[in-house]
Amino acid sequence: MAPGLYGLFCASFRYRRVEAELVEYFTVSTRDKNVTTFSNDDSRVNDGGKMPVIFLVGMRGSGKTTLGRALAARLGWLFADTDEMLCARCGKSISEIVQQEGWAGFRKREAALLHDVSRPYTVVATGGGMILKEENRRFMKETGFCCYLEAPADLLARRLRDDPKDAQRPPLKTGIETLVGGDPLRVELLALLRERDGLYKKAAHRRINVNQPLERTIEALENAVQDFVQQYHQKDSQGEASEAVK
Repeated sequence: MAPGLYGLFCASFRYRRVEAELVEYFTVSTRDKNVTTFSNDDSRVNDGGKMPVIFLVGMRGSGKTTLGRALAARLGWLFADTDEMLCARCGKSISEIVQQEGWAGFRKREAALLHDVSRPYTVVATGGGMILKEENRRFMKETGFCCYLEAPADLLARRLRDDPKDAQRPPLKTGIETLVGGDPLRVELLALLRERDGLYKKAAHRRINVNQPLERTIEALENAVQDFVQQYHQKDSQGEASEAVK
């Protein structure tokens, strides 16, 4: 853990005890047995301005869920995966939601869920297409700290082939394998990267290279959020001091 960060993380527990009285969460049984879901009755959070919430954006297969869980565990924060929470909320797979409501319906639900899970001291792993809506990009950039997990198409393709959940997801591009020869999955990912890379960069405060060992990537994430956490607590302390003077 980065020097000086431990004390800040310990301070976060004090604030989380207050928030715990307001935010209810439960786990549902999934592949990794740990999906956090929130109630919507908290009027004191998500009311505008910066708060200690980390958003992870990036392509499918970039490791948002794996890295998000690891980061949240180290910070002692909550964790939310928007894709898994949306499936839990609807009682359907992503493919089923898209088949019944189309991508437009899925994106609408996804955007609403982004606001629901943006609670203090939460690490949020977003769906790969969360950044397609300009309002989502603006919300993440203005509300918390957003990290883009960058990965080349070859790495993404290799990970997705090994991921049993990938078979349950609908293709985002259709027919593109006829445009460029070679592996259809890699071709799809290259097309999506060309479409989305600039949007990920617009949404993010920091870019993290995930084409390296897991532990080094997690350390890079910890270092990336250090300044944000420090600045947040400094501003929060200044605000408390100002209120005390009044």
